[in-house]
Amino acid sequence: MAPPEPGKEFDRDHVAVVQLTRGTNSGDVNNPFKADDPRLIWEIENVDREGKPVNDRLPRAAFFPVDGAMDNTGLQVRLYGIKEGRIKLTIRLQGNEKPIEFIEMQVVQQKYIPYRIQSLRPGQATK
Repeated sequence: MAPPEPGKEFDRDHVAVVQLTRGTNSGDVNNPFKADDPRLIWEIENVDREGKPVNDRLPRAAFFPVDGAMDNTGLQVRLYGIKEGRIKLTIRLQGNEKPIEFIEMQVVQQKYIPYRIQSLRPGQATK
């Protein structure tokens, strides 16, 4: 995949996609969580190395907007980095303060690598 065009740092294909895979059962067999379920709310928080909140002026990451609106709900979200550092994603059920899950991630400077080397098969050494 080629890097984004200059001035267009991120688009739908150049963002991180994070998906909740554990705890996806809503507890109601007649009303399971769906991919775009508004009951699942994601939050981003800047944290230090120990996972404690950090009060930075700028957020380190943001949710990728869909149809012009922030999209922070459902089983899957898209994020893009703003500033290097550690973040914590918390997923809550709407109206509940207790998190379903949290994920710590590191925002790093993106590097474009035009080519990579792919291993085709392992070799066998002879004596």
